[in-house]
Amino acid sequence: MSISALMSADLVIVEPGTTTPLGVEITNRGTETDQVEIRIEGLDPEWTAVPVPVLNLDPNETGHAKVFFKPSRASESLAGNYPFVIRFRSLVTGEERTGQGVLQVQPYQNLSLEVSPRKGFISAAKRMNTFSVTVVNLGNTEHTVHLNAGDPENECTYEWSAEKVQVGPGQQREVEVTVTPNRRSSFGQSRLVGFSATGRSVEVPSASCGGQAQLEIRPLLSPGSLVAAIALFILLLVLWITAPKPARMVKLMAIGGTKVYVGSPVTITWAAENALNVEVKAGSDNIGEELETEGSTVITPKLAGTLVVTAFAIRKDGSKGEARELILTVETPPIVPDPSISKLEVDPKEVPLGSQFTLTYAFGPEVVKATLSPFQTELDLNTDKYLVPAPTKVGLNEYEIIATNKAGKIVRKKFSVQVFEPILAKIIAFSVEPETVTEEGSSVTVKWQATSAARVELSYTGGKTQELAAEGMVVVPITGKTNFTIKVFDQNGKTVTQSKTVEYKPVAPTMDSGTDATTAGTTGDGEDRLRGPGDAGRPGSPNRAR
Repeated sequence: MSISALMSADLVIVEPGTTTPLGVEITNRGTETDQVEIRIEGLDPEWTAVPVPVLNLDPNETGHAKVFFKPSRASESLAGNYPFVIRFRSLVTGEERTGQGVLQVQPYQNLSLEVSPRKGFISAAKRMNTFSVTVVNLGNTEHTVHLNAGDPENECTYEWSAEKVQVGPGQQREVEVTVTPNRRSSFGQSRLVGFSATGRSVEVPSASCGGQAQLEIRPLLSPGSLVAAIALFILLLVLWITAPKPARMVKLMAIGGTKVYVGSPVTITWAAENALNVEVKAGSDNIGEELETEGSTVITPKLAGTLVVTAFAIRKDGSKGEARELILTVETPPIVPDPSISKLEVDPKEVPLGSQFTLTYAFGPEVVKATLSPFQTELDLNTDKYLVPAPTKVGLNEYEIIATNKAGKIVRKKFSVQVFEPILAKIIAFSVEPETVTEEGSSVTVKWQATSAARVELSYTGGKTQELAAEGMVVVPITGKTNFTIKVFDQNGKTVTQSKTVEYKPVAPTMDSGTDATTAGTTGDGEDRLRGPGDAGRPGSPNRAR
């Protein structure tokens, strides 16, 4: 065991819209420096955050980190228990540890009710009025809502199409309520009755909602009132038809507002009534003299200051009628520095398929927006790190950062990571003993241990390749220098190999003390030498006594 991991709790209670941390403790029990990756599985990635996804641990060092749970305060964050797994994986040995827990999302209630239309009426031809009541559940639990309606004076009767509706999280239900007045008058003033519609949850009585509307009860007109109204209408109609109508401007405006910049085009729109055409001026420049009575044009201010746009309604006799002015404030455009990307680093630069990597970035103060392509993800300018989703393609994966300033200028910078398909199989141990032999015909012991292996093969100099179990030991006789190679295949056909070499160093024979003195000679420089029986009479190739 090279790593161990411990969670501070296995039950995390969180209210939607808040962030709750969970501490983890990781210990490197190996003898080498290790890097441990922390990953949360089983939950929506939007609900979790791992600020430090990889811990660097020295031998026997214990590191602490925190992971955070943050379900949004939305109807999609349903109340309930969500099991999750925190996976701790050594990036050096591939060893994994897991911790299991439960995320308990607390319920919250948010009901709303709206009555449409806000105002209805009752007339001689209309005996009742139907209102539409919409109940919206913005909480994260389901509610059965009991509906009721009433007014303070009990002047109306209310009939619901359904008195109870079941509304799930994020859903809305629409029902109708028919309002009928209890009494009506043929003559007199109209009466306005205000009523309220309410809803209350059957499961959680404290969760309620309400809305208000009005009902106008109109009486029948008297014959005299009706005759007077008709006569007045006819008189006004005759006066309106016979009266001359002046040519006037009814609209003159700048699309986008009256504050503009030098060199920036601005669209001016106008409308006139009872006019032959329209004349428009921008300062001392005449834009047009016989323009349509309703239209638009584009002008480009050249100087900073105040620019007065004037539009005249031209009468049918060719004279100028009513004019309207539009005052534009022309300012020098601010100088916006070009956007810059001051830092862009990835860690690691080579990642296994299906693993995330960390992007570290920094931008100049003029940058107001930064986007990571091809995901079109907007980066948070208040932080300097982003955990990039796991690549799905083996090989070179290219990305691009697009930084934008408030003037709309952009700068692009590309980076790439090399993605490789991980080898699932691993060689835990491989040894050949002894590593050196001195006699021909000696044997060596080969031991091995592999994990996640679909097949294991052993080959050596002078021998046939043989298939082995995932763990075991064999004794092999050798006659000289021998190279041993173990090859482990995973389920995808990927291989990992290790090799060991056994050296063959024979010991030179040693002369016995009883050797015939006649085999001994003396070299020319006075040093005694021993000659073997095959070297008798030959001064060359002496063997030094050992």
